[in-house]
Amino acid sequence: MVVRKISDPARPDASVLAEAVAVLRKGGLIILPTDTVYGLGTLPEYVGHLFAAKKRPVNKQIAWLIADIQHVPVILPPLAQRLAAAFWPGPLTLVLPHGDGAIGLRIPDHPVALSLLRALGGPLAVTSANVSGEQPACSAINAHRAVGSFADFILDAGPTRGDTASTVIRLHNDQIELLRTGTIHLAQIHSVISD
Repeated sequence: MVVRKISDPARPDASVLAEAVAVLRKGGLIILPTDTVYGLGTLPEYVGHLFAAKKRPVNKQIAWLIADIQHVPVILPPLAQRLAAAFWPGPLTLVLPHGDGAIGLRIPDHPVALSLLRALGGPLAVTSANVSGEQPACSAINAHRAVGSFADFILDAGPTRGDTASTVIRLHNDQIELLRTGTIHLAQIHSVISD
């Protein structure tokens, strides 16, 4: 496993990001900082590796982190557009219909995560870097302790700003369903919807 310390998260070294991208393109798992907690990520086509690492039931979905709205793989309905405009980048995951199922999407508000996503040029399947059901990791050290044996690469940018995972809401037919309470409260979401 390779660990790379990011001394200046606002300006992550391009060569370090290129190393992480190379690991991802080979099907590897990386630990990365986000604006909420540390995540464990891989390319969407290798998402099975995440389920194994997390000991997560396969019926629980794994969200995609994207760098900008142009990487959304579905057409955003008007309600989703309003919520994305209000809370992205930030700690809101939107679960939208996609094919026969659904997809969770989020733009993280963290310079290292965004720089990695831009270097990658596409989405990253990411879940919190902890064993399913345990506390999320707010540092690379804690993420390493929890799931490091599965990771091939760690981007260590110091402690995260928060200690709570993103809020997750499902959107379907202009209705919202709260799936997980996080940093953004339901009242904040309703205030955007009602404006």
